[in-house]
Formats: sequence, structure tokens, C-alpha cells
Amino acid sequence: MSQNARFVNKWHGYYTEDCVCIYCLYYGGNKQGCKLDKCCCEAEKREAAAHGRIISKRGAMRWDG
Repeated sequence: MSQNARFVNKWHGYYTEDCVCIYCLYYGGNKQGCKLDKCCCEAEKREAAAHGRIISKRGAMRWDG
């Protein structure tokens, strides 16, 4: 690789919008909610909130955790 090479697709972690329950495999819908006793994405939610990873788009979902 040359000195001027750029890495475009680096992983920087989840955004808070990625951690919304409706994207979870264990989400049972509006009536049932989460099927687990404890959220399986809790560590990712905490990390995204700690690093301030928020996508500021119009109409984007927010996590209130």
C-alpha cells in the first residue's frame, strides 16, 4: 500500500438509531414487546450513547435509554 491510501469502510460502532428495539430479532411487535427479560443489545446501546454516535437526520429514531 502506498502512503496516500485511504480506508473507506472502517467500522466505528453502532449508532443509537441502530439499537432501536424494532430491529431486534427478539422484538415481538407493538403488543408483545421484547420477548427477553433483559435486552440483548444493552452493551451496544450504552457504547453508542457514551460515544455520542447519533445520526442527525430528519425523522430519525431516538433511543431514550
